[in-house]
Amino acid sequence: MTTELDNPIETTSLKPTACVLCSMNCGLNVSVTDNTISKVEADKDNPITQGHICNKAFSIDQYVNHKQRLKAPAKKDANGVHQEAKWDEALPEIGQRLKAIKDQHGGDKIAIAGLGGQANHSDVLYGLSLLKSFNSPWFFSAYAQEKTQHHMIERWMFDSPPHSMLHPDPWNSDVLIIIGCNPLHSNRGYKTAENLRQFKKAGKQLYVIDPRVCETAKKADVHVAHRPGSDVWLLTAMIAMVVQNNWQDQGYIDQWVSGNAELLQHFNGIDIAEQCAKADVDVSTVFEMTKAYAQADKGSLFWDTGIEWIPHTSVVSWLLRVLLVITGNYGREGGNALRPGFMADGHLLEAKTPHLAPASGILGIPALGPFDMFSPNLLVDEINAGNVRALIVCGANPLRSYANTEAMKMAFEKLDLLVVMDTSYTETAMAADYVLATPGGYEKYEWSTFGRKFPKLSVHLRPPVVKPSGDLKVEAEIFNQLLLHSGGPAKAPKWLKALGKRGWENKLIGPALIVGAMVAAKGNPVQAFVRWVHWAYDAVGDSIVGTAPAKHTASLWLTCQLVAFTRFRQFESFPGLKDAGLKKQARNPFTLNPFTLGTRWFRQILDNPNGTIMATLPWDWHYKEALGHKDKKIQLMPTKLVEVFQRVVDRSFATTEEFPLWLSAGERSPGTANTIMRDPSWRKGRTSRCLLKINPAAAAKLELVNDDWVEIITVAGKAKVQVILDKAMREDNVSIPNGLGLLYPDEQGQLKAFGVNPNDLTDYRWRDELTGIPSHKTVPCRLLKCDA
Repeated sequence: MTTELDNPIETTSLKPTACVLCSMNCGLNVSVTDNTISKVEADKDNPITQGHICNKAFSIDQYVNHKQRLKAPAKKDANGVHQEAKWDEALPEIGQRLKAIKDQHGGDKIAIAGLGGQANHSDVLYGLSLLKSFNSPWFFSAYAQEKTQHHMIERWMFDSPPHSMLHPDPWNSDVLIIIGCNPLHSNRGYKTAENLRQFKKAGKQLYVIDPRVCETAKKADVHVAHRPGSDVWLLTAMIAMVVQNNWQDQGYIDQWVSGNAELLQHFNGIDIAEQCAKADVDVSTVFEMTKAYAQADKGSLFWDTGIEWIPHTSVVSWLLRVLLVITGNYGREGGNALRPGFMADGHLLEAKTPHLAPASGILGIPALGPFDMFSPNLLVDEINAGNVRALIVCGANPLRSYANTEAMKMAFEKLDLLVVMDTSYTETAMAADYVLATPGGYEKYEWSTFGRKFPKLSVHLRPPVVKPSGDLKVEAEIFNQLLLHSGGPAKAPKWLKALGKRGWENKLIGPALIVGAMVAAKGNPVQAFVRWVHWAYDAVGDSIVGTAPAKHTASLWLTCQLVAFTRFRQFESFPGLKDAGLKKQARNPFTLNPFTLGTRWFRQILDNPNGTIMATLPWDWHYKEALGHKDKKIQLMPTKLVEVFQRVVDRSFATTEEFPLWLSAGERSPGTANTIMRDPSWRKGRTSRCLLKINPAAAAKLELVNDDWVEIITVAGKAKVQVILDKAMREDNVSIPNGLGLLYPDEQGQLKAFGVNPNDLTDYRWRDELTGIPSHKTVPCRLLKCDA
């Protein structure tokens, strides 16, 4: 059977692809020489990113080519040493061990971590379907280290679909507040520098809330340098100002909001001066900023990990949404809009009640899709309690990218089975029982379906640009084989395979697959999902190979079918509907019309390797479709959240004598990326070193000067690092870069760590009470001057 790994890669110039080094996934054109990416430039024909590029993209070949690329599968021998293995031996062994764990302890003792790396989403449906074949809830994702609180709050307030999340429309606003984000430095968004210049040139107002005088703060009309992690109290003060001064948009509230009377009663009693004091900010400055935002015709809130990796991040997420809703800035141009993804409406697949992580008491949260997602900060406790006995890690590196590396490593040693699927011999792969070698994101067909900017729905499927080297398998085939060898429904029935031979564009295959799988699963939608994914791979995948040589793209074909089937009404304005004469029957989901649209979409994706806009949603989608409460009202005061807020708002927040500083454990910069960039030589200039930033006044107390060494001490661990004095830092705040501390061979082949691994210093228990999201931006610490 032919797959994309068997096909030659042409070495013509300017192949379309995308950057995989952050979630922006900028469209690129690359030239290839001797199977090496030799030139990178922005893709102006990419309709999503439209020619945007940052400095990181020029280093993508070092993601492809480095000393730790895996060339074949491996298995630990009796001495704990990895030896090269054969696929036809390793996959049956793993499948049988998974089945044995299911039979002896239950399928809910099997977990998956990772899936869906930046712009590399082809493994997601295959991995989740294997997990659900065991009826296991345990999906641990790096996404749940920072974003799931937003999905939880939006479900409570709007009952919005899990594939969407609120994002700013900053450059169309009149007043913009950036909080917990430094887009000029971290490359958050497209063409940020240019857009910000135009924003300021138009006389619009920019406010930045950040403990540090960051690069973006230097451009602000007003910078509010609050105490690190005190966002709860600052935002509480801002909402109280709106309420107590009657700055809210009453007409908007009357039409779309429920619970405003309770909110008024609650925030009318807030002592604004007291809350500002907790945040260490000037009341008059906050008053000026809040009034400008509330009274603006269009106001936007722009946030990122600075308000996500802090204490009480769920409460902060709620307060942000309350602020934009009561000022009428939700679901409108120039305000904040839900950013939908190209994913099916998965209500049937959602659990009736979220699964509870027993050791922590924290509930799973449907995010990006219908299945519960759990913060990796819960993994240590669940392994130690015996609730997770087998772990499959796909495209992730928990022993560097999850909190508290030492505790995580000790927990992994208790697992009955640890399997790693990756392109590189990572720190987690070094600890695994089996290491399964996969091609990288430029060596196979890969895609991104992240939502971008409302109202556009976009997908970018990109062909391979370099040929993989070694005995590798695509994740889809690995998951399909593991399902087969663990006794699951990996093979499609003969009648469906016969239908599939007619080609993926035949009109019967979509409805036959969906209905046939539901019947075979006896009406169980989750087990039908398992069959949808793997039957599409088995019955439809081979017919796709003749069009685009990649069998695993069957899951994207399936996604097109399911999006069209479950969200058909949202796309009645899509040009293809009118052309196909489908619109008049769009209300009947049992016609072939949705599947015809899904097939056309897949053809559209295949024909546009630079990326494509699938559809444009109307702005009233926020109220007609995304507002799911029966009364079509936004619920301002979710009961579960308010109970936590009432406890939190009365607390104080300050450093202690033992730990007098807040450590930002992982600052983004143009010279740092996620841990897929293993070779440290890609970093250039100032970012080529790992340095701890500290305010000169704080440094003077410790008699520190530039390049002195200090030992950082936290509850979780300690590390040595050199310092750099930085006037932009508050005296109670220090920071180190993200993405460092990886073990990489030096010139003599010895593994050495470059810089500090931030998660040597983070405590997995220092986390949000509702989601388990870590507070990496405010790790209590102290410094000791030391020798190198």
